[in-house]
Amino acid sequence: MNSRVLDTPFVSCVLIILTIGAGSLWYRSNADQLPPEIGDYNWNAHPNTMLIVVPSNYCGCGASPTTLTLQALDHNLDVIVVSDKPGTLLTDVEKMHSSAKRVTLFDKAGPELMARFCPTNNLGIARIKNNHIEEMALGTIPDDFFGKEGQV
Repeated sequence: MNSRVLDTPFVSCVLIILTIGAGSLWYRSNADQLPPEIGDYNWNAHPNTMLIVVPSNYCGCGASPTTLTLQALDHNLDVIVVSDKPGTLLTDVEKMHSSAKRVTLFDKAGPELMARFCPTNNLGIARIKNNHIEEMALGTIPDDFFGKEGQV
């Protein structure tokens, strides 16, 4: 085999893709963990929940917390929106919180929770069912996030 093959852009591209894929698999492997402790939030009282984590340095790319909250409510999920800094949560989400008992806001998340769910400056999203993290995502919801054909 010619050693020049390893110097081609194709091989470099493949190595980059493999590295990104391994990172994604590592992130998704965290999905089998227990949900985080968030203040006095009782996961047992909310057996089917979407956790949306909004970092204070949120870039605004991807889906908005408001859109994600509405999608979760449409799928009969309870929603908890978490941030690491007071004032980060969007006004629309705060309005939903005041009008819907199924939306909870928490703006005192610690650095461990933020590092676990938001390793970048994008939204961290988790679907929690029966006190178990079923799925985690960054920025946008994967097509299969709500189960087969949107079933919860």
